Amino acid sequence: MKDLISKSQGRLIPSQATQFPGSFAPDLRRDTRKLAKSKKWEQVFYQYITDGWDDIGIWRSAFIDFVGETALCYLSGMIDIVIGNFHSTQPAAYVGVTNIFLISLFIFAMAPSSGGHVNPVITFATMMAGLTGFSRGILYLIAQTAGAATAGALIRGSFGGRLAIELQGGGCLLDTKVLEVSQAYLIESTMTFIMLFLAFGVGLDPRCGQVFGPKMGPLLVGFVLGLTAFATVGIAEGFLTNGYGGLDLTPELWRKRVFTISLLHIIVKWP
Repeated sequence: MKDLISKSQGRLIPSQATQFPGSFAPDLRRDTRKLAKSKKWEQVFYQYITDGWDDIGIWRSAFIDFVGETALCYLSGMIDIVIGNFHSTQPAAYVGVTNIFLISLFIFAMAPSSGGHVNPVITFATMMAGLTGFSRGILYLIAQTAGAATAGALIRGSFGGRLAIELQGGGCLLDTKVLEVSQAYLIESTMTFIMLFLAFGVGLDPRCGQVFGPKMGPLLVGFVLGLTAFATVGIAEGFLTNGYGGLDLTPELWRKRVFTISLLHIIVKWP
């Protein structure tokens, strides 16, 4: 859909395609999805699956999410590498504070054009809650995953194969001698639930705009990420070298998993 321009005030109004209930921009939470005329579950399901695929605006929003995810993951990976190279004894403090600014800024920048998810966990959760349509959710998930993989390729190209292996994907690692897989899974699942619970409570719930206003939501979500990152970095011995590097399912730390997978894949395939 084309962007609308107010003739009376001469200002740009966001496209209807960027307005959906799961957006981080409270002023854009309008449900523009089509409803099935029949109440039969077959018709309702068909309408849910097929609605939105022909809307070029949603594809544009997904592309913006791809670009934003690439930039976020690349910047986050570089920050992880820099913090690790300083061999700081207090990495949790640096990671926590950095994440507050990192996520808040990217949500502020992307909320008007794509909703500001920049994270598959948020997108999938809003799909399950009925706040994000099926077509938008699928396109966002693909765009976010591709963006994280692209960031891994850029990091690999920036540092070269040998150094990229030494940096271990910017911190996504698990030494099973220090922490068992089941323990790490429990930590990831519990902290992700806490992150989603707080993110919905302060930013994604459509009623939040009336309580916190249009500007506080992204900042509060940034604080949520900062706290969850601070609580998990350094849980086991080592930071970016051995042990457990911290929660990987929070908004920008989640990218470490895809970042590492894409990084190792490129190292093998790209001589």
